[in-house]
Amino acid sequence: MKLTKEQVTKIINEELDLIEGYKMARAPGGNPAIDHTIFNAEAIVQVIEAEIRDYFAMANIEGLAQDEADRMQQALQGAMAKIVRKYAS
Repeated sequence: MKLTKEQVTKIINEELDLIEGYKMARAPGGNPAIDHTIFNAEAIVQVIEAEIRDYFAMANIEGLAQDEADRMQQALQGAMAKIVRKYAS
């Protein structure tokens, strides 16, 4: 079973929705640092989609098989856990 780009995007967005649970609240008076792209799900999706398009071109395919999508989801979860461990105080 192959997944379309739209299905892959949906998986990524679901994972990013989990991440958004950690979103920081805007301080009174505003804080431009909070608007940085690391807190913007769409910006992160764009980075990941660029990698997916590169993979599609390299593998000469148009979609992901379910096992590829599962591995990508595990990699994203692992990457986020590693980032949190490394940078959260």
